[in-house]
Amino acid sequence: MQIIPLIEINNRKIQNFERLEKLTEDNLLYVIDLDGIDKDESNLDIYQKLSKKYQLWIDAAPRKLGDVVDIFMAGATNITLRKTFYPQVNLEKIREVTENKIYENIEIYNQTVLFDDFFFEEVDGLINFYSKKEIEEDFKKYDVIKNFSTKNKIHIYENNKKNIEYWNKFNPEGFLVDISKYWEFKQI
Repeated sequence: MQIIPLIEINNRKIQNFERLEKLTEDNLLYVIDLDGIDKDESNLDIYQKLSKKYQLWIDAAPRKLGDVVDIFMAGATNITLRKTFYPQVNLEKIREVTENKIYENIEIYNQTVLFDDFFFEEVDGLINFYSKKEIEEDFKKYDVIKNFSTKNKIHIYENNKKNIEYWNKFNPEGFLVDISKYWEFKQI
């Protein structure tokens, strides 16, 4: 099972930058770019610098094909799409320009899943940022994640080691863990 360290970029700054020094080169690093998600201002220059030392999985909420291409050109090996920001995503066109891995963030609003089975079958895997509490309180979320996890690779964001046993019933491919907790989780 993969344990992937997660960092945030916010206001053009890498959060917990000092912890990156402890990672080995070529480590896969999940980067949540809040500037990209919140302001549609991806930090391509920071990705380029990070990609010299790490493999990057970028979550910056690209809005169009050009954004996706820019993120891959800046050094990403994997990318996470968010349907709320890119509702007209055309995976076929993305696949024409890259062979890199494409993941989808699981998004459920008003009891509706924001992507259909066809889209789900075309991505390389899914990302779940819903907490254990949110899943336990909402049967729809539980059912969706359970159903998708039986058909596709799923990575789950978690920062409490005690919850790993709960998530194992979803057969995760791996966990995304804040870099401050990474070494604690690596001991699992």
